[in-house]
Amino acid sequence: MAGVFDKLIAGVNKGVTTVGANSKALIEKTKHNTAISALENERDKFLKSLGQQIYDKYRADDSATFDDVVVGTISEIGRCNETIARHRDEIKRIDEEVKRVLAEADEAAAVASASSASSSESGCTCGFENPLNSKFCAKCGKSLNT
Repeated sequence: MAGVFDKLIAGVNKGVTTVGANSKALIEKTKHNTAISALENERDKFLKSLGQQIYDKYRADDSATFDDVVVGTISEIGRCNETIARHRDEIKRIDEEVKRVLAEADEAAAVASASSASSSESGCTCGFENPLNSKFCAKCGKSLNT
């Protein structure tokens, strides 16, 4: 009977670990995805501004100050792209961490299941596996040293 409870406890522990890891990951990934969305919107504004600046300089035929105006906007677009890439890398790291935690939970559940299975039965010299607390073998009647 103890083996059943050990398996139940191992299953519950695995479930708790799974829910905990996935919940934490969801919260962290949502924060990063929100930041990515805001940065993409900011980058889009910079791109629109860049296009407008280029068009205005072209129409004014003012190529002397063209580089000065455009370079700042281009560097801001690059900053947004770099920050977005860092957030995406962090999301990948979170996914890998969740996979690692779930693999550890699977391994712990398997170990608990194997140990409860081996401790829930008592072997007899005749080869029959008896329940753990048995005093005598159910097959041959021999006394079991428990």
